[in-house]
This record gives sequence, C-alpha cells and structure tokens, in this order.
Amino acid sequence: MSRSLVRTTLALALVVSTACSESLAPDDIVGTYDATTMVFTSVADPNTTADVLAMGYTFTIQFNANGTLSTAFTLGGSTDTDSGTYMIDGSNFTLTIGGDPSTGTISKSGDRLTIMLMTGVEFDFNDDGTDEPATLRLVVERL
Repeated sequence: MSRSLVRTTLALALVVSTACSESLAPDDIVGTYDATTMVFTSVADPNTTADVLAMGYTFTIQFNANGTLSTAFTLGGSTDTDSGTYMIDGSNFTLTIGGDPSTGTISKSGDRLTIMLMTGVEFDFNDDGTDEPATLRLVVERL
C-alpha cells in the first residue's frame, strides 16, 4: 500500500457513521488502540471488499487529549507512521491526516471504538495503481 493510500485510508478510517447518537469528547477516546477490523468496501460494487488485516497488515492509532493523533501501519517488518488532528462534537468526528479533513461519526463501547467511513475513502481493489471510491469499517480496541 502506498504512503498516500495509507494517509487516505487513515484519514477516512476515522470518519464514522453509526446508528449510535452517543455524545463523546476527546477525553473519552484518549489512548492507544489496535485495529481488530479494517474492511474496505467498493462503492461501485458493494460485493467487492478488502480485509486489510487479513492481508497481513496491522494498524495502531493513538489519540491524544490535545486533539492530535499518531498512527502506525505495518506489514511484515515495514512500518509507515503518520500524524494528524481530530475533533469530536458529540458523535460527529473530523480527522485530518495529510491535509484534507474527513468527517463522519464515532461510537464507543467500553474499550472499543467503531468507525464507519462513508465518504472520502479510496482503495485500490484490483492492485492496478488506481484508487476507487470506498467505504471503510474500522474497529479498534484500547491497549
């Protein structure tokens, strides 16, 4: 996965859309989390999916109280790190990594965050070097 794809993935991976209307603040999510689910779905063909964790990748994200975050995306021995900012307003979430903000909603249950990105996500489903519009379901567990 290219660095720009990782940035886009991470930016969009943190925009969430769920049925939950829980009101969250940055202090509610501060901590380090490992991904347990990271699945992209093609907008053009919802039957086309890519389970990034099943491909051997790992993803870790750290949310800081000051609205900053850092990420680590690893495959084999190679790790790609990045940083950005986030804002929470109730269940609405805005994430910026690499310049362009992504927005959505976020929900929390215990030490688990569920993030569903519905817009602004891209993924190269057929490995042809061209990213396609996608959605992303990201579930992370606090370490």
